[in-house]
Amino acid sequence: MEVAEARQVLEAGRTSTYAGQWQQVVDLLEPVHGTQLLTGREQGEAAFLVGQGHAWLGAWDKAGPFLDEAVRLGDSDVQKQASALRDQALHEGVAIAAEEGGVEANEAMLVLAAA
Repeated sequence: MEVAEARQVLEAGRTSTYAGQWQQVVDLLEPVHGTQLLTGREQGEAAFLVGQGHAWLGAWDKAGPFLDEAVRLGDSDVQKQASALRDQALHEGVAIAAEEGGVEANEAMLVLAAA
């Protein structure tokens, strides 16, 4: 794969994102992201889209590292979106962990706030 092809896949990933096809976003962009052919803001956007895809598929633990990278590399818009989604991923992770420990998900935010 060359950089031009990676950019085409990034564009396809954007289109899939707009359509809410999260599994397709992950399937398209995670391999491209892994090649590291894209750099800078493009790599940051690819990381954000993969992280967003994982998040909306419920794989919050997988989303985190991609969102962290998006915050580091993305343009200001991507950084803001990735930061907000990363915060949501943290809350989801706490809620899941709390539920596994006997706290219901709808109570987890209260538990977190109390801590």
